[in-house]
Amino acid sequence: MTAIPTWNNNRPMKPHISNLAKEIGISQGFFSNILAGRRRPHYRTGKDIARVTLTTVELWMEGDPADMRKAVENYHQRAIKKAMINSKGEAA
Repeated sequence: MTAIPTWNNNRPMKPHISNLAKEIGISQGFFSNILAGRRRPHYRTGKDIARVTLTTVELWMEGDPADMRKAVENYHQRAIKKAMINSKGEAA
């Protein structure tokens, strides 16, 4: 299940971090702490984050928080593109 972006005035908006955290199976607060560099996930959680974001577990276990936030931004961009493609298919 992919986090679906909300729409406002026909413009895609970034999915909330809570949707991504829910998809991973962790709390939004814990995920925010990971992205801020205050916490590190256990290996299994790192694997789950890597699976959902299409990244490596090493990024989440040892990576720089700025790189983690970039990975989340890339995930959001893919979700927006997917939603736009899906909405075009529904309109046809």
